[in-house]
Amino acid sequence: MSLKNCNSSPDEYIYNSESSSELSSKSSSESSSESYNKNKKNQTKYKKCKPLHEEKSDHSESCQQGEKGENGEKGEKGEHGEKGDENETSYLITLSSQESVNSNDYIGTCSSSNNILRNTIVIPINMIIKKMTFSIRTLADNVPYIATLYINGSSTSLSTIIPNGSLSYSSSSSVSFQVNQEDLLTVFVNWTGGALSNCVTISFIAEKI
Repeated sequence: MSLKNCNSSPDEYIYNSESSSELSSKSSSESSSESYNKNKKNQTKYKKCKPLHEEKSDHSESCQQGEKGENGEKGEKGEHGEKGDENETSYLITLSSQESVNSNDYIGTCSSSNNILRNTIVIPINMIIKKMTFSIRTLADNVPYIATLYINGSSTSLSTIIPNGSLSYSSSSSVSFQVNQEDLLTVFVNWTGGALSNCVTISFIAEKI
């Protein structure tokens, strides 16, 4: 609303051509329009904003390792395991000669003769002889060749026989014969015929008892 004559009396106030109702309507319209525009601007602003869950931070926070905890209490001692099986220890005893061997000789270590004591070896521990092997090294006459174990100057029941020297030159016997610590051991050989130029050899497999 505007006044045309500021000096006129109140009764002489002349309003502009717009009526009060028109002004009220206009004011209301302008107010609604202004409110709409404000809402529209706000809506536009809201549209430009991204949801919080879509926003990404420029720097990710780094996790820090906590302090090391104290050591736990020592556990109880475990039970003892079962005792394992004992390993059997085998021993190899070898006798042989380096010169021609005659029948009825005694075999020692690199020696042979008819002297029994000079051709003995001493047993270090109590043991069981499990196997005896006798060899004349090469084929010979068609006769049996016999090797017999002697202990402390006496013959034993343990012997190995090559039935035919012309067909085979060695033989083995599986036995179970005990010998004791400090026994003197030798082997007596005999056959029918002449000397064996390639000598003979005998070996035993024994186990400790």
